[in-house]
Amino acid sequence: MDMQDWSLLLALVEEKSMGKAGEKLFLSQPAVVYRLNRMEKEFGTVLFVRNNRGVQFTEAGQKLSSHASDILREYNSICQEIQQCGSGLCGNITVGSSSTFLSHFLPEQLKSFYQSYPSVTISLVAKRNDELIEMLNNGQISVAVVRGNHEWNGSSCHLYDDPFVVISSHPCTVEDLKHTPYISYSGDPELIGSITRWGHELLNVPFITTTDATRVTGPQICIQLVKAGLGWSVVPLTRTLGESDLFKIALPSYSFPHFSRPTQLLYTKGIYKLPLYSAYIEHFKSFFSHYSFPSLQNEVNNC
Repeated sequence: MDMQDWSLLLALVEEKSMGKAGEKLFLSQPAVVYRLNRMEKEFGTVLFVRNNRGVQFTEAGQKLSSHASDILREYNSICQEIQQCGSGLCGNITVGSSSTFLSHFLPEQLKSFYQSYPSVTISLVAKRNDELIEMLNNGQISVAVVRGNHEWNGSSCHLYDDPFVVISSHPCTVEDLKHTPYISYSGDPELIGSITRWGHELLNVPFITTTDATRVTGPQICIQLVKAGLGWSVVPLTRTLGESDLFKIALPSYSFPHFSRPTQLLYTKGIYKLPLYSAYIEHFKSFFSHYSFPSLQNEVNNC
Protein backbone atom coordinates (compact mmCIF):
# COMPACT_ATOMS: atom_id res chain seq x y z
CA MET A 1 0.00 0.00 0.00
CA ASP A 2 1.12 3.56 -0.70
CA MET A 3 -0.04 6.91 0.70
CA GLN A 4 -2.63 7.25 -2.06
CA ASP A 5 -4.21 3.98 -0.91
CA TRP A 6 -4.45 5.27 2.68
CA SER A 7 -5.94 8.53 1.40
CA LEU A 8 -8.48 6.52 -0.58
CA LEU A 9 -9.47 4.54 2.51
CA LEU A 10 -10.00 7.74 4.45
CA ALA A 11 -12.04 9.23 1.60
CA LEU A 12 -14.23 6.11 1.46
CA VAL A 13 -14.88 6.34 5.20
CA GLU A 14 -15.97 9.95 4.79
CA GLU A 15 -17.88 9.71 1.48
CA LYS A 16 -19.25 6.11 1.52
CA SER A 17 -19.06 6.23 -2.29
CA MET A 18 -16.38 5.19 -4.78
CA GLY A 19 -17.41 7.95 -7.16
CA LYS A 20 -17.21 10.74 -4.57
CA ALA A 21 -14.01 9.36 -3.07
CA GLY A 22 -12.45 9.24 -6.53
CA GLU A 23 -13.49 12.83 -7.26
CA LYS A 24 -11.96 13.95 -3.98
CA LEU A 25 -8.62 12.41 -4.92
CA PHE A 26 -8.88 13.09 -8.69
CA LEU A 27 -9.01 9.35 -9.42
CA SER A 28 -11.15 7.77 -12.15
CA GLN A 29 -13.63 5.01 -11.28
CA PRO A 30 -11.42 2.28 -12.83
CA ALA A 31 -8.43 3.61 -10.85
CA VAL A 32 -10.41 3.39 -7.60
CA VAL A 33 -11.55 -0.18 -8.37
CA TYR A 34 -7.98 -1.18 -9.26
CA ARG A 35 -6.64 0.15 -5.94
CA LEU A 36 -9.36 -1.58 -3.90
CA ASN A 37 -8.73 -4.90 -5.62
CA ARG A 38 -4.99 -4.51 -5.07
CA MET A 39 -5.50 -3.93 -1.34
CA GLU A 40 -7.61 -7.06 -1.01
CA LYS A 41 -4.99 -9.07 -2.91
CA GLU A 42 -2.21 -7.70 -0.69
CA PHE A 43 -3.99 -8.67 2.54
CA GLY A 44 -5.53 -11.85 1.17
CA THR A 45 -9.04 -11.11 2.44
CA VAL A 46 -12.23 -9.30 1.50
CA LEU A 47 -12.13 -5.70 2.69
CA PHE A 48 -15.05 -4.10 0.84
CA VAL A 49 -18.61 -4.94 -0.14
CA ARG A 50 -19.93 -3.05 -3.15
CA ASN A 51 -23.71 -2.59 -3.52
CA ASN A 52 -26.27 -0.05 -4.66
CA ARG A 53 -25.70 1.96 -1.49
CA GLY A 54 -22.03 2.42 -2.31
CA VAL A 55 -19.11 0.78 -0.56
CA GLN A 56 -19.30 -0.85 2.83
CA PHE A 57 -16.34 -2.15 4.85
CA THR A 58 -16.09 -5.70 6.12
CA GLU A 59 -14.81 -6.17 9.65
CA ALA A 60 -11.28 -6.51 8.25
CA GLY A 61 -11.80 -3.41 6.13
CA GLN A 62 -12.98 -1.40 9.14
CA LYS A 63 -9.90 -2.47 11.07
CA LEU A 64 -7.65 -1.42 8.19
CA SER A 65 -9.38 1.91 7.56
CA SER A 66 -9.25 2.83 11.28
CA HIS A 67 -5.49 3.29 10.89
CA ALA A 68 -5.69 5.55 7.82
CA SER A 69 -5.95 8.87 9.66
CA ASP A 70 -3.05 8.13 12.03
CA ILE A 71 -0.80 6.82 9.25
CA LEU A 72 -1.42 9.87 7.04
CA ARG A 73 -0.82 12.22 9.99
CA GLU A 74 2.44 10.46 10.85
CA TYR A 75 3.56 10.51 7.23
CA ASN A 76 2.89 14.23 6.93
CA SER A 77 4.80 14.83 10.16
CA ILE A 78 7.78 12.85 8.83
CA CYS A 79 7.71 14.82 5.58
CA GLN A 80 7.69 18.08 7.51
CA GLU A 81 10.63 17.01 9.67
CA ILE A 82 12.69 15.91 6.66
CA GLN A 83 11.93 19.11 4.78
CA GLN A 84 12.90 21.19 7.80
CA CYS A 85 16.19 19.30 8.16
CA GLY A 86 16.90 19.94 4.51
CA SER A 87 16.44 23.67 5.07
CA GLY A 88 18.54 23.71 8.24
CA LEU A 89 15.52 23.75 10.58
CA CYS A 90 16.42 20.83 12.79
CA GLY A 91 18.80 20.39 15.70
CA ASN A 92 19.25 22.00 19.09
CA ILE A 93 19.44 25.61 20.23
CA THR A 94 20.10 27.05 23.68
CA VAL A 95 17.93 29.84 25.07
CA GLY A 96 18.66 31.68 28.30
CA SER A 97 15.91 33.21 30.42
CA SER A 98 15.25 34.84 33.74
CA SER A 99 13.42 32.47 36.06
CA THR A 100 10.36 34.73 36.22
CA PHE A 101 9.84 34.84 32.47
CA LEU A 102 10.61 31.13 32.17
CA SER A 103 8.03 30.25 34.81
CA HIS A 104 5.14 32.43 33.67
CA PHE A 105 5.42 33.07 29.94
CA LEU A 106 7.96 30.97 28.04
CA PRO A 107 6.21 27.55 28.23
CA GLU A 108 3.30 28.72 26.05
CA GLN A 109 5.65 30.05 23.37
CA LEU A 110 7.74 26.86 23.42
CA LYS A 111 4.63 24.71 22.98
CA SER A 112 3.59 26.77 19.95
CA PHE A 113 7.12 26.66 18.51
CA TYR A 114 7.41 22.87 18.84
CA GLN A 115 4.13 22.46 16.98
CA SER A 116 5.58 24.37 14.03
CA TYR A 117 9.12 22.96 14.26
CA PRO A 118 8.96 19.40 15.67
CA SER A 119 12.55 18.65 14.58
CA VAL A 120 14.01 21.34 16.83
CA THR A 121 14.91 20.83 20.49
CA ILE A 122 15.60 23.67 22.90
CA SER A 123 17.90 23.64 25.92
CA LEU A 124 16.82 26.18 28.53
CA VAL A 125 19.25 27.99 30.83
CA ALA A 126 17.66 29.78 33.82
CA LYS A 127 20.01 32.32 35.39
CA ARG A 128 20.02 35.71 37.04
CA ASN A 129 19.87 38.58 34.56
CA ASP A 130 23.44 39.75 35.15
CA GLU A 131 24.65 36.16 34.68
CA LEU A 132 22.75 35.88 31.38
CA ILE A 133 24.39 39.07 30.12
CA GLU A 134 27.79 37.64 31.01
CA MET A 135 27.00 34.40 29.16
CA LEU A 136 25.88 36.36 26.07
CA ASN A 137 29.04 38.45 26.08
CA ASN A 138 31.22 35.35 26.53
CA GLY A 139 29.53 33.50 23.67
CA GLN A 140 28.17 30.73 25.92
CA ILE A 141 24.65 31.46 24.66
CA SER A 142 23.36 33.49 21.72
CA VAL A 143 19.73 34.17 22.71
CA ALA A 144 18.29 35.18 26.09
CA VAL A 145 15.26 36.82 27.66
CA VAL A 146 16.64 39.37 30.10
CA ARG A 147 14.96 41.74 32.54
CA GLY A 148 16.33 45.19 33.31
CA ASN A 149 18.59 47.71 31.60
CA HIS A 150 21.99 46.31 30.65
CA GLU A 151 24.81 47.33 28.36
CA TRP A 152 24.41 45.26 25.20
CA ASN A 153 25.95 45.72 21.76
CA GLY A 154 23.89 43.04 20.00
CA SER A 155 20.30 43.03 18.76
CA SER A 156 17.26 43.32 20.99
CA CYS A 157 13.47 43.19 20.96
CA HIS A 158 11.49 44.90 23.72
CA LEU A 159 8.69 42.71 25.11
CA TYR A 160 7.05 44.59 27.96
CA ASP A 161 7.73 46.73 31.03
CA ASP A 162 7.25 44.94 34.34
CA PRO A 163 6.11 47.45 37.01
CA PHE A 164 7.33 47.21 40.57
CA VAL A 165 4.82 47.07 43.41
CA VAL A 166 4.88 47.43 47.16
CA ILE A 167 3.56 44.25 48.76
CA SER A 168 2.06 43.90 52.21
CA SER A 169 -0.20 41.44 54.01
CA HIS A 170 -2.73 44.22 54.66
CA PRO A 171 -3.78 47.62 53.27
CA CYS A 172 -1.23 50.31 54.02
CA THR A 173 -0.11 53.78 52.96
CA VAL A 174 3.29 55.11 51.98
CA GLU A 175 3.50 56.78 55.40
CA ASP A 176 2.95 53.39 57.06
CA LEU A 177 6.01 52.01 55.28
CA LYS A 178 8.33 54.34 57.23
CA HIS A 179 7.38 52.59 60.47
CA THR A 180 7.14 49.01 59.26
CA PRO A 181 10.03 46.51 58.85
CA TYR A 182 11.30 46.21 55.30
CA ILE A 183 12.12 42.70 54.04
CA SER A 184 15.07 42.85 51.64
CA TYR A 185 16.33 40.12 49.36
CA SER A 186 19.36 39.40 47.23
CA GLY A 187 19.18 39.69 43.45
CA ASP A 188 21.09 41.03 40.51
CA PRO A 189 22.72 44.41 41.29
CA GLU A 190 20.64 46.35 38.76
CA LEU A 191 17.41 45.21 40.42
CA ILE A 192 18.47 45.90 44.00
CA GLY A 193 19.97 49.27 43.03
CA SER A 194 16.74 50.37 41.39
CA ILE A 195 14.65 49.46 44.43
CA THR A 196 17.05 51.26 46.76
CA ARG A 197 16.98 54.45 44.65
CA TRP A 198 13.20 54.42 44.64
CA GLY A 199 13.09 53.99 48.43
CA HIS A 200 15.32 56.99 49.02
CA GLU A 201 13.29 59.10 46.58
CA LEU A 202 9.87 58.29 47.98
CA LEU A 203 10.48 57.86 51.70
CA ASN A 204 13.16 60.55 51.99
CA VAL A 205 14.90 58.28 54.52
CA PRO A 206 17.00 55.13 54.07
CA PHE A 207 15.24 51.80 54.36
CA ILE A 208 15.23 50.35 57.85
CA THR A 209 18.69 48.90 58.37
CA THR A 210 19.28 45.18 58.02
CA THR A 211 19.75 44.92 61.79
CA ASP A 212 16.12 45.96 62.20
CA ALA A 213 14.74 44.11 59.17
CA THR A 214 14.81 40.71 57.56
CA ARG A 215 17.02 39.75 54.61
CA VAL A 216 16.43 36.64 52.49
CA THR A 217 18.00 35.05 49.42
CA GLY A 218 15.31 35.76 46.83
CA PRO A 219 11.97 37.44 46.09
CA GLN A 220 9.88 34.26 46.34
CA ILE A 221 10.94 33.65 49.96
CA CYS A 222 10.45 37.35 50.61
CA ILE A 223 6.85 37.15 49.37
CA GLN A 224 6.07 34.30 51.79
CA LEU A 225 7.43 36.31 54.74
CA VAL A 226 5.36 39.31 53.69
CA LYS A 227 2.23 37.13 53.52
CA ALA A 228 3.00 36.01 57.08
CA GLY A 229 2.80 39.66 58.21
CA LEU A 230 6.51 40.12 58.99
CA GLY A 231 6.94 43.30 56.96
CA TRP A 232 6.69 44.80 53.48
CA SER A 233 8.82 44.71 50.37
CA VAL A 234 9.12 45.78 46.73
CA VAL A 235 9.02 43.20 43.94
CA PRO A 236 8.31 43.08 40.19
CA LEU A 237 4.60 42.61 39.49
CA THR A 238 5.09 39.29 37.68
CA ARG A 239 6.64 37.83 40.82
CA THR A 240 3.25 38.15 42.52
CA LEU A 241 1.21 36.35 39.85
CA GLY A 242 -0.76 33.49 41.36
CA GLU A 243 -0.09 34.71 44.91
CA SER A 244 -3.14 35.26 47.11
CA ASP A 245 -3.35 37.21 50.39
CA LEU A 246 -1.15 40.03 49.12
CA PHE A 247 -2.00 43.72 49.11
CA LYS A 248 -0.26 45.31 46.13
CA ILE A 249 0.41 49.03 45.69
CA ALA A 250 1.75 50.62 42.51
CA LEU A 251 4.99 52.46 43.22
CA PRO A 252 4.44 56.22 43.16
CA SER A 253 7.39 58.32 42.08
CA TYR A 254 8.19 61.98 41.74
CA SER A 255 10.07 61.58 38.46
CA PHE A 256 7.87 59.12 36.52
CA PRO A 257 4.34 57.68 36.88
CA HIS A 258 5.27 54.07 37.63
CA PHE A 259 8.59 52.48 38.29
CA SER A 260 9.05 49.55 35.91
CA ARG A 261 11.66 47.21 34.54
CA PRO A 262 11.92 46.28 30.84
CA THR A 263 11.97 42.69 29.65
CA GLN A 264 13.79 42.13 26.36
CA LEU A 265 14.87 39.40 24.00
CA LEU A 266 18.60 39.80 23.38
CA TYR A 267 20.53 37.98 20.68
CA THR A 268 23.87 38.25 18.95
CA LYS A 269 23.82 39.88 15.54
CA GLY A 270 25.51 37.04 13.66
CA ILE A 271 23.18 34.34 14.98
CA TYR A 272 20.32 35.64 12.85
CA LYS A 273 22.07 34.27 9.76
CA LEU A 274 21.51 30.70 10.98
CA PRO A 275 18.10 29.38 9.82
CA LEU A 276 17.41 27.53 13.07
CA TYR A 277 17.97 30.57 15.29
CA SER A 278 16.28 33.02 12.95
CA ALA A 279 13.18 30.78 12.87
CA TYR A 280 13.05 30.73 16.68
CA ILE A 281 13.59 34.48 17.02
CA GLU A 282 10.92 35.30 14.46
CA HIS A 283 8.45 32.91 16.09
CA PHE A 284 9.25 34.41 19.51
CA LYS A 285 8.65 37.97 18.28
CA SER A 286 5.41 37.05 16.53
CA PHE A 287 4.05 35.07 19.48
CA PHE A 288 4.64 37.78 22.08
CA SER A 289 3.60 40.66 19.83
CA HIS A 290 0.00 39.57 20.49
CA TYR A 291 0.50 38.48 24.11
CA SER A 292 -1.39 40.09 26.99
CA PHE A 293 1.14 40.74 29.74
CA PRO A 294 0.00 41.59 33.31
CA SER A 295 -0.69 45.27 33.96
CA LEU A 296 -1.05 47.50 37.00
CA GLN A 297 -4.68 48.20 36.17
CA ASN A 298 -5.57 44.52 36.53
CA GLU A 299 -3.32 43.47 39.38
CA VAL A 300 -2.85 46.20 42.02
CA ASN A 301 -5.15 47.52 44.73
CA ASN A 302 -4.64 51.26 44.30
CA CYS A 303 -4.80 51.75 40.49
